[in-house]
Amino acid sequence: MPLLVGSNANEWTTLGVPATFPKTMVDFRRRIDGQFPSMATEFDTVYPVKTEADIAEAMLALGRDYFFALEMRTWARMATAGGRQAYLYQFTHVPPGPSAKAWGAYHASEIQYVFGNLKNPTFKYTDIDRLLSEAMSGYWANFAKTGDPSGKGLPTWTAYDSDAEAYLDLGDTVQMKHHLRKAQVDFLERAQQARSTATR
Repeated sequence: MPLLVGSNANEWTTLGVPATFPKTMVDFRRRIDGQFPSMATEFDTVYPVKTEADIAEAMLALGRDYFFALEMRTWARMATAGGRQAYLYQFTHVPPGPSAKAWGAYHASEIQYVFGNLKNPTFKYTDIDRLLSEAMSGYWANFAKTGDPSGKGLPTWTAYDSDAEAYLDLGDTVQMKHHLRKAQVDFLERAQQARSTATR
């Protein structure tokens, strides 16, 4: 069976626990050195933190990429390696809710768009929201019917492969892009592999 899989641009804003984030540079360095032994310098390259003000953003990005972007790419790669078509997406549109600035494209915020359920009375929806919802509903319905999300009136959704790493950006503009946060996700994959080797 083909696979449709993806994640959101700000998954960790509603799942992360800021109270558990390091508050000082000393605590941050201790956390990263412990989580990524011998790879802390490489971590600094992909998640640069210059001051304490940067720590929370780095922790949100790390949670998003480790638990979602990496996992979804791994899933897509495994599917294609097994001879199946995989379609990868990233939902980047920020819903117009009261917490839009703080939450961004938060975990599960794409669901209301997929099912055409833009009915939250506290959200001031616009034509951009409605058009995006129509497109996403179309993609998901096409995929359910044929195994291919592309269809009439929709930008073509190119299947994933490990070279081009195509993914559909579901934002204010729907468009194909490539290599979703590649430097960060590649680093996390190497860290995972190093941890697995060390525990054998």
